[in-house]
Amino acid sequence: LGKSVRKTMRTLESFRTQHRLPIDVVALRTGTLDGRAGPERGSLLQEYRAAGGVLVPAFRATGLKTTILQGWSQGRAVVTTTAAAAGVGPNRAGLAVGATSDEVVDALASIGDDDGLRVELAHAGLRRIRDEFDRSHHDARVIACIRRTAEQR
Repeated sequence: LGKSVRKTMRTLESFRTQHRLPIDVVALRTGTLDGRAGPERGSLLQEYRAAGGVLVPAFRATGLKTTILQGWSQGRAVVTTTAAAAGVGPNRAGLAVGATSDEVVDALASIGDDDGLRVELAHAGLRRIRDEFDRSHHDARVIACIRRTAEQR
């Protein structure tokens, strides 16, 4: 793990220790759940459903972070980094984003402190899943593109 991710995870653990985070958060890193979940702990889906939010602390990311989509699909607020957020496009709806470890932790605290914000982010994420990442939308776009191309010939 990179230094920034380690710092974020240490800060998150201190939040838990001090009971400063009033919601349970699924923290995803390197394919595991912050040491809390794994095959022996039950399914990832159960972890998402039990959590109030999802943390995706990837400070060096390339491409689409499916963990963001998974959090959205389960109706959870997602906190992530600017690097990870770039994978879902310039629209930041459904995300609480931080550029540094401190900003990510602040964003995480904000969804813990503000029920309205947490719900707003969760709903925006669900809308984005339906509007931007649903397969039927992509199929329709491809068909429309093929038709336009055929009409231009």
